[in-house]
Amino acid sequence: MIPEAKLKELRERIVVEDVIGQYVALKSSGRQFKGLCPFHAEKTPSFYVHPDRRSFKCFGCGEYGDAIEFIQKVEGTSFLETVRRLADQFAVPLPSEVGGARNARDANERDLDLRVTECAATFFRRVLVKEAVGEAGRAYAAERGVGADTSETFRMGYAPAPEEAGWDALVKELTARGHDLERAERLGLVAKSERNQNYYDRFRGRLMFPVIRPGGSVLGFSGRILPIHDSKDDQDPTPKYINSSESDLYAKNKTLFGLQAASRHIKTSGRALLVEGNLDVVSLHQRGHGEALAPLGTSFTREQCAVLGRLTSVVVICFDGDRAGRKATASAIEQLLTADIEPRVVALEPGEDPDSVDPERFQRRLERPTPALEWFLRRLVAAGATESIESKARALHRVAPLLQKLKDPDVRGDYAHLAANLLSLPISRVWSAAQPESRGWAPPHDPRNAPPRSRERPPTQPQTALPRGQALLTALLVDLPMAAGGAVRDQVLEHVDDPRLSPIVERVLEAASEGRHATVGELLALVEPEAEQLLHRAIFQGRFLEETRPNRVLQQGLTLCKVVKIESQIPLIDQQTDAARRDGREEEVRALIQRRLELRKEQAALRATLRDDDDPLP
Repeated sequence: MIPEAKLKELRERIVVEDVIGQYVALKSSGRQFKGLCPFHAEKTPSFYVHPDRRSFKCFGCGEYGDAIEFIQKVEGTSFLETVRRLADQFAVPLPSEVGGARNARDANERDLDLRVTECAATFFRRVLVKEAVGEAGRAYAAERGVGADTSETFRMGYAPAPEEAGWDALVKELTARGHDLERAERLGLVAKSERNQNYYDRFRGRLMFPVIRPGGSVLGFSGRILPIHDSKDDQDPTPKYINSSESDLYAKNKTLFGLQAASRHIKTSGRALLVEGNLDVVSLHQRGHGEALAPLGTSFTREQCAVLGRLTSVVVICFDGDRAGRKATASAIEQLLTADIEPRVVALEPGEDPDSVDPERFQRRLERPTPALEWFLRRLVAAGATESIESKARALHRVAPLLQKLKDPDVRGDYAHLAANLLSLPISRVWSAAQPESRGWAPPHDPRNAPPRSRERPPTQPQTALPRGQALLTALLVDLPMAAGGAVRDQVLEHVDDPRLSPIVERVLEAASEGRHATVGELLALVEPEAEQLLHRAIFQGRFLEETRPNRVLQQGLTLCKVVKIESQIPLIDQQTDAARRDGREEEVRALIQRRLELRKEQAALRATLRDDDDPLP
């Protein structure tokens, strides 16, 4: 806890126009300042800063607050982190225990760390921009299309290779500026030789990307090897990127590259664009996509989600199109769903990355990103998820945890339907798998789309088998509602009289008469609990989804129904014949026997037509 007296002292010392002026171009307007709001797009200033009240207010979008709240909103930092930063800036000492273990270091130590990283950033930048030993870095930046303004925005630099400036160019710079090399070693900037105990530069022959905290402090570095300095040794390959060591100042899993440049654009655009590499971020910013940022040498983490969650509720993922990129995309989707952030995907082809895709084509994709769960499901289908019963089960096992993370029951219901359609699974099976383990799942608001009743019910008596012909007709109409016209013409309802099936057929035909298709959820709501398992196997497996001759199947179903109906009439005729014989009504006996023979002939003829064609039922 921060003592209330300290918070009051900090708020009184903060010069609100100086703090906000680092992010917004402010112009004096009487006793106030005004500028373009950083939280929404506008052309006429409606954002005002009130020095007397130590606050800001936007009359366009309604955002308001003090300097602490402004930093939290624009940068996505936590309250505690924001207070500590502003306390350092305005010389308000805070108790050393505030913030727990992460901030336990003495404020003076932290300041010394930041001075070392700032010195290194200044050195790398000077080498890239001005010094002869930075020529290779300048050439590579130009080759990648990085302009001067973008390079300055990201404070890009160059760490010279040993053949360009020796092994200790940064070591000499830090020493000349009076910085402690042991501190620089702890921060991952230099290393010590085991052979002679001399310090040498850890970053060599690399384009340098400072990891900058919103507000300007340099926390660490990420360095990309230049192709001309890549060893090309298969036995000992040179890492493409290396990052600063973990320290009290820098934690990769809690940091995003480009956040300082992207935060205000994220607030304006309403979304973040998550890419893989530093150069992807730089390139996209140069092309006008200022909301782009990237993880740093790690998979996308829960902590990074928390940072983005304070800035936006939508994240568009655009990782490389190779296998590793697809795997990283799936992992990021899970993290974002867990954090209740809506993920979307701009899918790239193998070999593509955001920096290499044609800008116009990339823009079109970015304008209509794919909902992440749809992308995930279609990837499963493309990988063979529907090729066998086992592959469907594995696919459902993979997608169910993602469905469970969706907090909105209506959204979860829509994606459950999508999963059922794409994986050719019964919707009730997907619904059951999608139920969160920690709490019950409320059905969608539309009662026609209600999920099946809970699986938690007393054991029921075994169900009698479904009439094969009636089951075939019902399954056909569920899968291909366009067959409803022929079904009405052939009076299918007169043949489907099983109480478990007739309500389903009635609803399909009713919906067709209204010019729509009955949803699977609507039909499942008609299924009694004790019949669910039986009907799932027989009716809701999508057996006829690709049937090209639905009328053929319709006629087969009708024929089967007629065969079964005849079979049910034979025992009754036999009973009537026995009764007539006992009573001596010989003429009636002869008539009944003749009727029985005719029915058997009719049944045989019907069966013959079935043998002439494939029986679609197993």
